[in-house]
Amino acid sequence: MRTTSEQRWVLGLASIGSVMVALDVLVVAAALTTIRADLGATTEQPEWTVNAYSLSFAMLLMTAAAIGDRWGRRRSYAGGLALFTVASVACALATSLPWLIVARAVQGVGAAMVMPPAHSSRRWSPTGIRLPGEPWNNTPAGPCVGSPRSGTKGS
Repeated sequence: MRTTSEQRWVLGLASIGSVMVALDVLVVAAALTTIRADLGATTEQPEWTVNAYSLSFAMLLMTAAAIGDRWGRRRSYAGGLALFTVASVACALATSLPWLIVARAVQGVGAAMVMPPAHSSRRWSPTGIRLPGEPWNNTPAGPCVGSPRSGTKGS
């Protein structure tokens, strides 16, 4: 099956959103010492920047998937990406730890809206047929572990 230009764009945009969401967690975790020093926080306080993001992301992931099913994945993805971007700017402009924590919580909401449509666009073919390698192709083990249903390796 040949891929069209539109399919490549969808895959590229979905991948960019997924990478942004995943990379954001790593960047903030690596920057906790700098955040603590810049905002004059105690050792424990900056951890809430990670916790606020993780909690809002985890709590709203299934809700965001349902919203994407009802309102449309494209609209959900675009809204989540816009919210994530605005919250990222708010994080960069935060002058105190409470504002940073609130902005990170909002960023987690945007990330929860980005991930379900991004992953669903990679898991299904344009014809609606399940791609080989499911459910493993969205995990690090994807290329090594094949789908028990399809008998193939990776996707």
